[in-house]
Amino acid sequence: MNRLEPSTTVTTMAPTSPRYSESQINEAKNVACQASLTIDGPLTTVQQALAAFPDRTLPEAMDALARYQSVTIVEIEYLKSQTGPATPEPVKAGVAKYVAALLAEVDGATRGLADSEMNVRVGETKAAGEALAAACK
Repeated sequence: MNRLEPSTTVTTMAPTSPRYSESQINEAKNVACQASLTIDGPLTTVQQALAAFPDRTLPEAMDALARYQSVTIVEIEYLKSQTGPATPEPVKAGVAKYVAALLAEVDGATRGLADSEMNVRVGETKAAGEALAAACK
């Protein structure tokens, strides 16, 4: 009876980064950048609705907060889903910073942070949005 000895040869292949054509990169950039514009309307609407309630303990304010949270999360996921692997790095980085800023803003609103802290977070979100817009030019 012959037994086969296990092979001691190991073959490794270094992974390579996918390569995208210029048209694929441009298309991915356009899709991500258009998505960033598409989410502006819904985000602004829920942000303004929430800001209309200085007293966040009112039931209507709590409803506005719930809508703000859910719409923001849905819009963030949409933006992320439209940012594909061929998207240029400056746009990907811009999307990531904008998403992080939006999440920090939602977190602050959820936790009832003071207006002074919320103003900082809103400013950071605005700056991240402007940086994303610049990357999309």
